[in-house]
Amino acid sequence: IVEHGATLWDLLESKGAVCLVAGNSKRMPIDVRDALATVIVTHGDMSPAAAEAYLANLESPRVRRVQFETW
Repeated sequence: IVEHGATLWDLLESKGAVCLVAGNSKRMPIDVRDALATVIVTHGDMSPAAAEAYLANLESPRVRRVQFETW
């Protein structure tokens, strides 16, 4: 995710992409969310707090552009 952060940021911000994360519920969702936040900070030129707010908005029931399906 971080390695391809510029592409991911472009897809999220410019193209309106949806990101669905599915898999193991142990550590993976936390690691993926942290990586997404890092991409937003780095490529979105945001503070960590602003990146968290941006990511929370993408995850919100109203927007639902980032979703985690874990088990």
